[in-house]
Amino acid sequence: MISVVAWALEGAQGVPFESIVIAVIVVANAVLGFVQERKAEQAVAALQRMAAPAATVVRDGRQVRIPAAEIVPGSSQLRV
Repeated sequence: MISVVAWALEGAQGVPFESIVIAVIVVANAVLGFVQERKAEQAVAALQRMAAPAATVVRDGRQVRIPAAEIVPGSSQLRV
């Protein structure tokens, strides 16, 4: 935000070179921020996939590994 104000002030004073440099820095900063945010979102999504809890259940007499979100509480028939 401060860079934008500095850019506007430089442009108002009629100093085109400094104004252009500040504008380039502001645009580069915005692009880098966007790229970093996208990479961070992708990393979080990958971590969530890796950390998804799973459970081993018995289905039709055999053990099957399923996502824990698919388990319905109280639907099991425990045999002791």
